[in-house]
Amino acid sequence: MKAVTFLALVAWAVLIITVIGTSWSDMTGPAYEFNREVHGHMENAYYANEPTLMKSELQKAIDGMRDLDLEPQMFGAFWGWDRVPNLRMSYQYDHLDGIMARINSTIVWYNANYGPNSTGNPESLGDVYEQKMDDLRAFLQEDGWSDWIAHDTFYVNHHLFIYLAPLIYLAMIAVAGILSVIAWIAEDMW
Repeated sequence: MKAVTFLALVAWAVLIITVIGTSWSDMTGPAYEFNREVHGHMENAYYANEPTLMKSELQKAIDGMRDLDLEPQMFGAFWGWDRVPNLRMSYQYDHLDGIMARINSTIVWYNANYGPNSTGNPESLGDVYEQKMDDLRAFLQEDGWSDWIAHDTFYVNHHLFIYLAPLIYLAMIAVAGILSVIAWIAEDMW
């Protein structure tokens, strides 16, 4: 076996081991931590069947972001040209505060119409209530989950290697591919 062929095989083996190791490391570390602290509560808020539970779970997601040290000045982007205001944690917190305000107004409406001092007929308001809850759910998952900035910010600021792993994989594929082509050409030449 020629040296170039051996190097090509080693490059492919290193790539495979790196992909598997990084994926395993992410699943058992940062991905699990983010899901436990933030995203799991975001999903619980989405599937909540009443506004106070939705509020409680959304607050836990916000608290989880703070527990993961996601500061308002941090960005969910690595490259300088991607560091725009809508990828900043301050926007993430403002966005979630807006959803929280909508949840609070739904709680006020719910208590006024379903509480012990309500004067209306709760059965006739069922469709309105369901529409309000569906609207809140839409805000939690509008074009993706409402923790999208926090997710990227967590990786960019605390787990950069895993965030940049796809680029590293591409570079490794390029090196392994070039070595494979050289080995293939070298084998034909000899």
